[in-house]
Amino acid sequence: ISAMLTEYNFTVKLRGKGGKDSIIAMRDSILCGDVLLVNGQSNSIFGHGGNGAGQHQFCRTFGFNFSQNQRDTLWALASGVGSGGGPHIGAWGMRIARLYVEQTAVPICIINGGVGGTAIQLHQRNDAAPMTLSTIYGSMLYRAKKSNLAAHARALMWYQGESNTITNYADNFRALRQDWLEDYPNLQKIYVVQIRPGCAAGPHRELRELQRTLLDSFPDIVTYSPMGVAGHDGCHYSGAGYDTIGVQLFRLLARDFSGSPDTTDIGSPNIKQAFF
Repeated sequence: ISAMLTEYNFTVKLRGKGGKDSIIAMRDSILCGDVLLVNGQSNSIFGHGGNGAGQHQFCRTFGFNFSQNQRDTLWALASGVGSGGGPHIGAWGMRIARLYVEQTAVPICIINGGVGGTAIQLHQRNDAAPMTLSTIYGSMLYRAKKSNLAAHARALMWYQGESNTITNYADNFRALRQDWLEDYPNLQKIYVVQIRPGCAAGPHRELRELQRTLLDSFPDIVTYSPMGVAGHDGCHYSGAGYDTIGVQLFRLLARDFSGSPDTTDIGSPNIKQAFF
């Protein structure tokens, strides 16, 4: 089937003696499209009903956010409202999904593994059993594998760090990135959202600087700073704030994967030189 804004349905029949048909399975609302991964802590999964946060016919997800039930393997319409659990992909994730459908005319599935209030240590892979459902990493990987999308995800977006300081963050991120590249072998870009001052662990000066410079160490990293986004309450955002983040991240995604000509001033400014 084609990757376009068209839904398909299938009916499977058995034809017995005398030409009698028996319908044994029917599947409806089937799509072909692209897949995007999102992960992190609360700002990766929260939604407050911003513009376009509701469900969309061509925006899907698979399983429930941070589900620990191995039978939770149903396709669903994605939702941008809530704080985790259910078919939630976060408010800015939903905004990206809608823009992707509107501007590329291709359906999209977003699998969001974000969990609020979690340090990067809790996102590490259990190397002995990568799909352990009780782990954040394993729950997301299980959904990606069961949906047969793990090998097709081309981009991952990471918004995490409020529950950390600089201590061991570089080593933890390096290990996490390596595990992502192994388990999602088609990943071409990892978009890292630089956290803002405040929230759980303090001003994070050193950690924020590390996040800004990750692209100097890893060629697949794209850094994004939401410092100018309105609606920040010192930790989270209003619905309009999450909506703005989704719009700005989508412009980077469209530049990198859809050949969008909208490339002027869409990246975060980055310091070139400082002197006295």
